[in-house]
Amino acid sequence: LNVVSSITNLSYYGRLPGTDDDNEDSSGLNDSPPDGVHCRSKIFARREEICSCLVGVLLHDNKLAVVEAARAFGNFSRDPVVRGVIVSARADEALSMLLGHEACTDECLFAAVGCLVNLAASPGHNRILTGEDGCMEYETVHKLIRGLRKWGLKRVRLSAVVCKVLFNLAYACGGAGEAYARCFYASGSELVETVGLLRERDSPQ
Repeated sequence: LNVVSSITNLSYYGRLPGTDDDNEDSSGLNDSPPDGVHCRSKIFARREEICSCLVGVLLHDNKLAVVEAARAFGNFSRDPVVRGVIVSARADEALSMLLGHEACTDECLFAAVGCLVNLAASPGHNRILTGEDGCMEYETVHKLIRGLRKWGLKRVRLSAVVCKVLFNLAYACGGAGEAYARCFYASGSELVETVGLLRERDSPQ
């Protein structure tokens, strides 16, 4: 657990392409991975290898370890290379399974959904939400909408991050077309109804 927690904390400080400090090397910690991204964190420099190892932790019995692993994936998933690793290692499927797990804590759910925020916005890596590559059976969008309806305004932090996922997904799908229909055709009416209920509850009496 301590190792995974350390990885999570350090993974937050990776250097991504296009940042203003790409050419700085004052720390002496920079690596130059094959894709040319400079990292001020050794952990982030080895992100692909680490993420492959973390997949199994998502299904561990230790709930705290699961939370930390999901948080690490959320940090690492800011990078498109890692989003590819998440898909190829089927970590996205594990994250979706967590959404339907009755024993999953709020912290675990928040971490899992947080990673989906980045995946949703990446057309090449959001199959767990669009249902491509045989992922329709996971019903991830339905789980998110059902969660939004359940958590509502009582657990605003969770509801807000779910809305971010759905917004990113709709935007990535272009608001129309086959992918959009696949994501929202079956659950769209439930989403509209849920948002309507939340607005009513938030309205002054």
